[in-house]
Amino acid sequence: LKIDRAFVSGIGKHRRDEQVVELVLKIAESFEMTVVAEGVESADQLRWLEARSCHCAQGFHIGRPASPTSLMDLAERHERRGMRRTPLDGTSEADDALFEAS
Repeated sequence: LKIDRAFVSGIGKHRRDEQVVELVLKIAESFEMTVVAEGVESADQLRWLEARSCHCAQGFHIGRPASPTSLMDLAERHERRGMRRTPLDGTSEADDALFEAS
């Protein structure tokens, strides 16, 4: 289940957007669904989401779009190391922010 960037961008700015995100997270939890927050552009948004048990995210704060070649290189490096989840703490390099969907 994805949370649209329109709601994520309102985190910390608009209470109504935060309420929508919180509601989606609660619904997803009740159905044991994985949630991905789209459009995370700041460490504050990332911390807010993680505090509410949203552990998968994508956006410029996590990593910039990659070319097909660099994406293949990234996948090969992770395959050699073994795929792993990276904590959403905002301190990782972009190539360490590759997540598997649960």
